[in-house]
Amino acid sequence: MGILDKLLGRNRAVFNAQPKTEAPASTPSPAPSKDASAPATITITIADAYGRSFQVTREQWRTEILPKNFELNRDKPDVLVGMITDALRSGFCEEALEPARRLHQIDPDAHRGATILGVTLLQLKRFAEARDILEAARKSHGEEGSLLTNLAKAYAGLGEEERADETLWRAIEVDPNQDNGLLWYVALQGERGGTHAKSEAFIRASKLANAWRPQIWLAREALEADDLDTALMYYRQAIERATPMPPDALRQISGDLGLHGQLQAMLTLVSPLFDAKLHGLDVGNNLIKANIDLGNTKEARAILEELHHLQRADWEKHLTFWDGEIDKAEKDYGPVADEPDFALDMLKLEDPIWLREALGFAVLLMSKPASGPRIAFVSGSCANAASNERQQITLQKTDALGRFSRALPMYLSEQALLRSSAKAIYLQPWSPKGGFILAGGPWTAGQLSTVLEGNDYAVFTHVDAAQSPWHVKFDLVRLADGLVVSAWTCDADEENPSAQQISQMEATLFEQLAMVLGLITTDTPSGIESPGVEWLGHFIVAMEQSLAVSCSLLDGVPENFLYAERSIFNNLLHLSLQMPANARMRLLLLSAIHRESLRRPDVAAEYNERLTRLQREYPLSGAVGEVIAAATQLIIEESVVEAVTGKVDH
Repeated sequence: MGILDKLLGRNRAVFNAQPKTEAPASTPSPAPSKDASAPATITITIADAYGRSFQVTREQWRTEILPKNFELNRDKPDVLVGMITDALRSGFCEEALEPARRLHQIDPDAHRGATILGVTLLQLKRFAEARDILEAARKSHGEEGSLLTNLAKAYAGLGEEERADETLWRAIEVDPNQDNGLLWYVALQGERGGTHAKSEAFIRASKLANAWRPQIWLAREALEADDLDTALMYYRQAIERATPMPPDALRQISGDLGLHGQLQAMLTLVSPLFDAKLHGLDVGNNLIKANIDLGNTKEARAILEELHHLQRADWEKHLTFWDGEIDKAEKDYGPVADEPDFALDMLKLEDPIWLREALGFAVLLMSKPASGPRIAFVSGSCANAASNERQQITLQKTDALGRFSRALPMYLSEQALLRSSAKAIYLQPWSPKGGFILAGGPWTAGQLSTVLEGNDYAVFTHVDAAQSPWHVKFDLVRLADGLVVSAWTCDADEENPSAQQISQMEATLFEQLAMVLGLITTDTPSGIESPGVEWLGHFIVAMEQSLAVSCSLLDGVPENFLYAERSIFNNLLHLSLQMPANARMRLLLLSAIHRESLRRPDVAAEYNERLTRLQREYPLSGAVGEVIAAATQLIIEESVVEAVTGKVDH
C-alpha cells in the first residue's frame, strides 16, 4: 500500500506528500507482517477488462495468478520491470527472483536489468550474490546512480561499512536525484550527526551538477520554518532542472505546500506542470482538494475529468469520493421553497425508459389496442422519522429511500405496459430548478388532477419508512370520480427491498388490476423479459439511474445534475455482465450511454471498448439480439464520427 492509499484510508481529503527521511523507502517494501489484530485472510484487489474489481487471497495471487502473469510476459522487459517491482512491494520476493533473472538476461537497458535483479537479491538478503551482479554491471556498462546505491546496500549487508559509504556517495555524485540513494545518505548522516547533519547533507547534494531533488527537501525544511519565499526559491530551481517533473517529486511539492496551508502558491506552481497521464491520482488528489478548499470547483472538476478519462479501475473509489466533494461544494442542498404549494412540473414517461427510436428499439414493442385503459403510475411518496408536517420541498442527494420511491412505480408501469393491453404512463414530479421531487406525504388525485387528465386510473405508492420493515401502501384510484377502488399494503426490507418482495408487489398489482378492471395480463414479450428474481432489485435501481440520465438532457437542467455519472454507467455495465443473457438489461445500458453521448460524448466514448467486448463475448440471439448488435455498432460509429468532426447528428 502506497502513502496515498494510507492517507486515503484515514481521510481521503488530506494532502499527500512524501514519507519522512527517517524512514526512507530504499527498496520496494515487503508486505507488513500480520499481528493478532490482522484479518485471517489478506486479499488483493484486481480488475478485469471491464473495470470490475475482484478480491483474491494473497495465496491465490502467489500460486495461481502471479506465475501465469510472469510467464505471459517473460519476453517483455518493460512489463516485467513493473511486475517485479509490484511483486517486491507486495512481499513476493521469492516469486520475483526467477523473473528478475530473466529480465537481467533480456533487458536492453543493462543497468535496469542488473539493478532489478540486485534489488530482488537484497530483499532476500543474498548480499554477496547481489554485490557480484551489480559489480559486474558496473564494470561492463559503467556507473549509474540506482545501481551504485544498491551496490552500497550490498556492501552494507556484508558489513563493509566504509566501502558502502564510499559507494553511496559516488551514487549521489552520479545521480543526486535518485530518491532512494539520497534519502538513505541523508538518514545515515542524521544518525551520525543529528538534525543539522541532515540539513548539511541535503545542501551538499544540492550543489552537485543538475541536482534538483535535494532542493525539494530543502524547500520542505523552509516551509517547516515558515519561510515560504525560500521554499519557493528552491522549488523554482528544482522545476528549472527537472522537465518533466517526476510524479513522486510533484506529489511532494504539492503535498508539502498543501499541508502548510499554502494552497494558492501550490496551485500557481504545480497546476501548469500537471499532466494527468504522467502524474496521476497522487498529484491530482492534492490539486483537486486545494481547488475545492479555495472554492474553485470548476478547476477541480476539470482535473477530475482528466483523471476519469484515463479509465483506471483502481482509482474509481477515490474519484467517486471527489465527485461527491465537488458536488457538495457546487450544489446548495436544502429547502428550495417554504410554501407547501410550491410549483412543480410533471415529467411523463409513456414508453419504457430504455426505448430509443434512434437505436431502433421501438420494433421490440407490440402495438396497443385503442380500447385499453390508460393507467398513470405516480412516482412514490415516502415518510420517515425526519419527515415534517409541511412536506417541505428539499434538494438532497439521492438515497435508498428516494431511489426506491421512483424505481418501484416506474418498474410496475413498464411491466403493465409490456404485459397488458393498458396504456401505462409513469409520472415523475420535477422541480423547475432541475431535480426530482420526493413528497413526504401521500399524493392525492385532487392534487394532481391537471396532470392526470386523460387517464382512466392512477396507481399511487407511499412508502412508510418510519418503521422496519418499510410498509408500501398502494392506492388504485378511478379518476372519473376520485374513488379509491382498491388499496393494499406490502412490506419491504429497510433500505434493501428484496427481489422477492418486488416480484410479489408486481403479482399483487396485477391481481388487483384483473379483479377491479378486468385487465388481462400476459407474459412479458419474448426477448425482453425481466431479469430473474435474484437480480430484480438491482434492475429497478438501474432503471432509476437510467431515468436520471434521461432527465439530464432536459432543458434548464444544470450541468452538474448527474452525481458521479460514471458510477451509473459502470453499474449498468456490470449488471449487464452479471446477467449477459438478459436483453432488457442490455437495452438499459445502451440507451443510457446513447443519451449520454448527446450531453457528454467524451464520457460516452470511454465505454466504446467495453461495449465492443461485451457484444463480442456475450452476443444475444434472435431478433432482439440483432437489434442490440446494430445499436452497439451505431453507438461506436457515432462516437468515432464525433471524435473526428466534433459533432454527431442525432
